[in-house]
Amino acid sequence: GSERAQLRRGQTRPEASAEEANIMASGCVLVERLEVERGVIGIVTLNRPSARNALTRNMLRDLTRALAELDKDDRVRCVVLRGEGRAFCAGIDLTAASGVFTGDADDKEYDAVGALERLRVPIVGAVHGACVTAGFEIALACDVLVASEDAFFHDTHCKWGIAPGWGLSQKLPRMVGPNRARLASLACERIPARQALDWGLTTSVHATAE
Repeated sequence: GSERAQLRRGQTRPEASAEEANIMASGCVLVERLEVERGVIGIVTLNRPSARNALTRNMLRDLTRALAELDKDDRVRCVVLRGEGRAFCAGIDLTAASGVFTGDADDKEYDAVGALERLRVPIVGAVHGACVTAGFEIALACDVLVASEDAFFHDTHCKWGIAPGWGLSQKLPRMVGPNRARLASLACERIPARQALDWGLTTSVHATAE
């Protein structure tokens, strides 16, 4: 957007906190603060493009911490959550799934969706490419979803015989209606961007290059 263009031309960026510097040292979750007229826009990027931003336990921890740091900053007016590369988020990394699923489900240090829900400012989920299972649950925790033409939403919990842990089974029916939610979840039907817009899951669809 224009704020990013201005930043590239030399606009100053608010300095990251020490905690954010530690988070970004891993490279899998990036945090930016873009100064705008009335405050700051926080941009959080899932940055594991080689794995379509599939989530590991450490990524969940870093995402949770990043969101908590932004919530402490009274200058932040909204947060944009996005994915780097070809996808928003392909869900849990199945090669590292044991580290995710054997953890304490009530451990707030790894509760990224809880951190999203606790944020005091609106969250915009900018979805492109795959938004799958755990990635779908993270998207549903955003206040507004915008999608690119190549985006799709896919709930595969039933395929793997696991129950949604972050509220998808309650949130999705409220957003799109119970019959459509059953189709998406029980039949594991992929929802393309335009269909998601028709269902009211997203508020707008944009060209992939935008």
